[in-house]
Amino acid sequence: MVLYHASTMYHLLYCIVHKLCFNSDKDCELLLVEYIKPLKERTAFLEKLKAYGFFSKIRYVPEQQFKLKKGIALDENSSEREIKTVINNISFAFENWFGGDMKKYSEIYVASDQHSCGIYLINNKISYTYMEDASGMLSEQSRYLSITKSNNRTNYIINEYLGCAGRNEYVKAKLCDLKHQQKGFHDEKAVDFSIYDALKNIIPDKVPVLLEFFGNIKTVIKSSKKICLFLTQDLNTLKIKDLDLQELTATTLVDYFCPDCKLIIKPHPKDRWQNYKRIFPDSTILEKSVPSELLPFAIDSEIDTVLTASSTSIRGVSEFAKKAYSFTTEIETHRERIDSMFALTEVLKQIGIKDSVSVCNINEEQMLNFLDNAGISTNGKDILIDGGINKTDNADFANCRILFCLNLGNNLNYGKNFEYRDKFVIKAKFIPESDSLFEETEHLVFAYSNDSLLSEKLSEIHIKKLLYNSKAEVEIDCKKISAELDEKFRARLLGEI
Repeated sequence: MVLYHASTMYHLLYCIVHKLCFNSDKDCELLLVEYIKPLKERTAFLEKLKAYGFFSKIRYVPEQQFKLKKGIALDENSSEREIKTVINNISFAFENWFGGDMKKYSEIYVASDQHSCGIYLINNKISYTYMEDASGMLSEQSRYLSITKSNNRTNYIINEYLGCAGRNEYVKAKLCDLKHQQKGFHDEKAVDFSIYDALKNIIPDKVPVLLEFFGNIKTVIKSSKKICLFLTQDLNTLKIKDLDLQELTATTLVDYFCPDCKLIIKPHPKDRWQNYKRIFPDSTILEKSVPSELLPFAIDSEIDTVLTASSTSIRGVSEFAKKAYSFTTEIETHRERIDSMFALTEVLKQIGIKDSVSVCNINEEQMLNFLDNAGISTNGKDILIDGGINKTDNADFANCRILFCLNLGNNLNYGKNFEYRDKFVIKAKFIPESDSLFEETEHLVFAYSNDSLLSEKLSEIHIKKLLYNSKAEVEIDCKKISAELDEKFRARLLGEI
């Protein structure tokens, strides 16, 4: 007999697909954390899940009930005795509710082992297989723990003490999508398992049943435009809690990457506060409860671009689109930096740069997204984009035709190691309409050129673009500056004028 444990719709799909692939001939039970559905929907959802026969037995785990029996709340000042007491209280409550011997199962698969089931297993030294919380998340444990800490401090303390998130000695293996882990990731217990690969290559015959179970979600999009799929995320896990800032992030991403596309929006199941039909009135809104990993099999249309701020869900759908762009968690705290990147990319297009670009001292993933979307290749170092640190030993500066320095770090030593003929300042001014969430802002990019042709093209730069969804206009101009004027810019950056 096999036991599965799930706490989100992603986990549920993960468990179903894994069971159909590897344990279809075995009796399999499922423990489902009650928070997976709102209270009023739980009974109907459980009955529906039972009716499909994926598992021989299914039960909701009453986490709220266990939470009330844990005793005290924990924090970083809690003693080891207090931590152990809370762990024992949760373990005892789970054991009494479960009413059976966990050791009778030949295999136990657990997603989110920070919940009562995982706490019980670790506390009682029972081995299990850990399932990563989202595609690629096994290599992003600091991000995962940060989310846990912001959502529930007691769970975070227990997590650290017991080594949850698959970090303890009782974990036999860790199921994860290896191709979507961070560069350089290695874990000797990691075992590759991809929902997309499994559905496409192992159990393609089961796809119609899964699409039916998750709500008859087969969708046909008819449009003469290219199609962009935008994935939102759980607002509770974001570092930006302000709804206006979240909306501005979404609208600027769409304006920067797919302004002329037919927009399909897949809201995160817990993204309950934003009204995306108001924000993007011409968009198609998909059912939020559907796991994103099913979208490649549900959308019967060619997807040109998949776009998200920083949701891990993009990893489950990126393979069925021509392009996929995510902006790392830095966008949650420094959204304004992508405005500078957008402005610079518009300049590169205007002066005819198509290749030989290199980047340094910057969020590489974000900048490369802009370059890729503009059709600019990064196969050389003729054009160098520096994020504002300008290290004295950077040999990349030596022979490039032009050096662009984004003002992301208020560094005032731009170009000091670069032999240049001409210096320019590119000014991007964002002008909001009356109902825009943009504030009027100005971004500066310095350009150092030793190429007369490029200098001439920079001198002619004047770009004006409407950001339709963000309800703002951006004006980009370039001015050649003398040494005297350069000092004024430096003083301005220092706040001296």
